[in-house]
Amino acid sequence: MSQIVYLLVGLVGFPVFAKGGGPQYVLEPSFGYLVGFVPGALGVGVVAGHSPSFLRACLAVGVGLLIVYAVGVAGLFLNLRYVLASELDAVSIFHLGLAPLPKDLVVGLGAAWAGRRLGTALPRR
Repeated sequence: MSQIVYLLVGLVGFPVFAKGGGPQYVLEPSFGYLVGFVPGALGVGVVAGHSPSFLRACLAVGVGLLIVYAVGVAGLFLNLRYVLASELDAVSIFHLGLAPLPKDLVVGLGAAWAGRRLGTALPRR
């Protein structure tokens, strides 16, 4: 739900996205990744559940990234081909779209590790 609100807030004009906001943002090459946050968050929540183990949190990170990148790369392809009329071939767009994945994977796994460490260090209510 929060990702849907985030998208709507940005699309009505609040500058919450990297390059500002407004309805024209749907024409940005990166907009597909933002759309991917919605099903990605759902996937993470389903896989992780409540108080996940480290392994389950890592699996949730992988599922979330898979979903976000699948939607994002598809959106990037459509944007570059049909909005910007790019001459890039599909393989080049695929490689371009996946370029940030290694960094995102490291950050996600680091967050899974930190989450488990904090979960065991903080007192339960």
